[in-house]
Amino acid sequence: VILVGLACVDRFTWNVWPRQKTFKIGGGGAGGDKIDGILDGPWSVQMYDILARVSGRFSILALNLMLFVRLRTVESWLSSSWINKHVIDCSNIVNANLR
Repeated sequence: VILVGLACVDRFTWNVWPRQKTFKIGGGGAGGDKIDGILDGPWSVQMYDILARVSGRFSILALNLMLFVRLRTVESWLSSSWINKHVIDCSNIVNANLR
């Protein structure tokens, strides 16, 4: 939750991970984000801009977390650590992954 919050705040303020300098097609850039504030236009454009930024960062972090948790070593560690007893029910972790 903290990482998602920081990633969304980063998208609107610091922009440590900008797209302008990263992706190139031919001689120009492939991303055109407005770094200072929200896009200009009616409220629907501004709402779409906010939802797109938040959902993009959430999707990136959630997918990485899901892939990380699916690793067998992490599953073994989760099922044998204190997290199994107090936070997550890992009693059926193998059968749940085979469904």
